[in-house]
Amino acid sequence: WYHHVGIDLEPKELVVYLPQQTYGTLKLKTVTGNVSLPQDFSFVDATISTTSGTLQCASAVSGEATMETISGDVDITGWTPQALQIQSTSADVRLSQVVVANSCRVENVSGDVRLNGCDAQSLVINTVSGDISASLCTGKTFSTQTVSGDVDVPSNFSGGSCNLTTVSGDITCTIQ
Repeated sequence: WYHHVGIDLEPKELVVYLPQQTYGTLKLKTVTGNVSLPQDFSFVDATISTTSGTLQCASAVSGEATMETISGDVDITGWTPQALQIQSTSADVRLSQVVVANSCRVENVSGDVRLNGCDAQSLVINTVSGDISASLCTGKTFSTQTVSGDVDVPSNFSGGSCNLTTVSGDITCTIQ
């Protein structure tokens, strides 16, 4: 029996090939694997969860998107969902050219949150020990809170709500 028992510590990679088209719902869950979605695909809804893998997503999502990670960074490019929710424990969250029709919520314990050319009707970003840096497309009504960091956000803007909270980090926001 001992000839058939072995331990394999090599990392495994699973590559799934799909035809390029629009899919309904994407649900991915991994413990230690990275997730990479190229821009050749589109989904109505997406739910992606990992414990310690990096999430890199350039595929289009038009409905609701939820991402959860413990210690893997989150990188999203070019999404236009109706709603977006990201939860992380110790990761950096980077959104680039992400325009959310309704609400965008990012909850992070220890890691920076960076938005570049992004927007949402309602934007909520909470982090405990990380900086928040945002370049937004339209004006917002800002509400900010930090215990031991600097705050630099535009004033005299109206529009959707933008709530930015950190305990020990800086908050910087600009309007393009």
